[in-house]
Amino acid sequence: MTRDTTTVTADLRTDRALRLGFASRSPTIEREESVLLARLEGATGWRLDTLIVAPGRRPAARPLSMRAVAALCRIVSGAEQIVLRRLPGGVAGMHWRARSIRSDRESLERDFATVRIVDGARASIADDECPTLIITRDEALHRELHERYAAAHWLIIDLGVPASLPGLIGFDAVFDGDDRSGFRIRLVRPRNEGQLTVLTGGNRTKLLAVLNRAALWDRLGSCLQTLMHNGLPTRVERSDEAPAFAPACAPVTWTTALRLLAYPAVAALRIARIVLARRQWSVAVGVGDPLAGDTVGMAHLQAQAGRFYADPQLERAPDGRLHCFVEEFDHALGRARIAVLAEQPDGGWQRLGIALDEPHHLSFPYLFRYQGQLYMCPEAYTSGRITVYRCTEFPLCWEPASVIMDDVCAADSMLVEHGGMWWLLTNIDNGQAPDHQAELHVFHAVSPLATDWRALPANPVKVDPRGGRNGGLFVADGALYRCGQKHSIDAYGKGLALYRITTLDVQGFSEAFVCDMPVPASLRASGTHTLSVSGGSFAIDVLR
Repeated sequence: MTRDTTTVTADLRTDRALRLGFASRSPTIEREESVLLARLEGATGWRLDTLIVAPGRRPAARPLSMRAVAALCRIVSGAEQIVLRRLPGGVAGMHWRARSIRSDRESLERDFATVRIVDGARASIADDECPTLIITRDEALHRELHERYAAAHWLIIDLGVPASLPGLIGFDAVFDGDDRSGFRIRLVRPRNEGQLTVLTGGNRTKLLAVLNRAALWDRLGSCLQTLMHNGLPTRVERSDEAPAFAPACAPVTWTTALRLLAYPAVAALRIARIVLARRQWSVAVGVGDPLAGDTVGMAHLQAQAGRFYADPQLERAPDGRLHCFVEEFDHALGRARIAVLAEQPDGGWQRLGIALDEPHHLSFPYLFRYQGQLYMCPEAYTSGRITVYRCTEFPLCWEPASVIMDDVCAADSMLVEHGGMWWLLTNIDNGQAPDHQAELHVFHAVSPLATDWRALPANPVKVDPRGGRNGGLFVADGALYRCGQKHSIDAYGKGLALYRITTLDVQGFSEAFVCDMPVPASLRASGTHTLSVSGGSFAIDVLR
């Protein structure tokens, strides 16, 4: 595959205030869209300026199939909300049940400074009255109105379904069992001077359609916050490979209605299979090349009852003995700490104790060296910060060295020196119910202990649950490799994908897919999501 990618920044920051517009067929819109706009105003400094309403055909004039589908969507959403109140909390993906998910509609008329009802007149709006940026999910509206609002940038959100049927958002992915629910964001420049792709991405598909729809709107909100902070950097990609997400809306027919009728049985079977699986995480350590399946001497490390091990990170002591730092989740505590296990002369492993314990959850104890000292950057997104700890006495004594980033919801952070600078690769989610399984962000600074990290203009550099979340980092033959976690609709930690980082500088980030990592057959595991390599040894976590 050949790919040519350039990055351009839209000129949105003019002398005028940053004014946000929204174009719709009705001032009453789905609650998720209303929440998205409110979040953008509160988090980015933009002002909700103009609501543009261009009434379309009356609902009664729509084809009978579309009216039937709209009615079935409302019935399915209502039934799912009832089911959510009765499902066990431990079901995969059901942490979304904590969010208030309603299928009602809200009026935007009180939120915007100006409400314009567009009639048949074609008079253009004066440049100084135009919003800086107009957001819409209706492609037809842009075609109708772009000449009238010629001085505005248009941001078109494409979710692959007709704007008139928001209840279908994310439905097909759930019904078909797709691991990824896709979206695309496009930017049209003023006076129609060019259309560019801002971002093509995806979210891990949730188990129920109502959850998946809410998750997609949450991901859009998180991505748009970052993009608008950065001045809307736009990617122009030319490739001989078909895009990962085809944004064209499929026609709504009676087949869609039949799928909605069959959906309850499909969803119930999938949820029952997950509930009955009762899988558990553990860690395996071995010798060889796990990417090629060439492994020997696999040691399976399991926690005692009521706990599990995951996210292994290997480190050798000064005496050469191999140690494994792990997330040790304690069900009684409801959170995890960082524990250490050490290899014994007879080949067995012994738990030495707890290396790091905080009032909040800790996992992914990423280890690195700086100026001859050992440091750890554990995942602690519930703390709202990224903290680096210094080892004062190996392996159980650590102290905080620097809060390198504050007021951030970040997971699975990795630090590496490359090209004379330090790089932070982390998974940030600004959503209301973050899951950190898709968005990869990259920052740079002069030191891993710095507090002034600078974001790449193209952040987020990747939005995909099939490799976006970090699962490990190592150097081999002079090249830098990143492991990306692959998640599916019914499994957190379906597997790992290996990428070779081809570009890492202040202008951008790119990586090339190398291979999928097979779980060693001897472990009889169904998944993994972390790899650590140390010399000829490696460690992975396994789902069994």
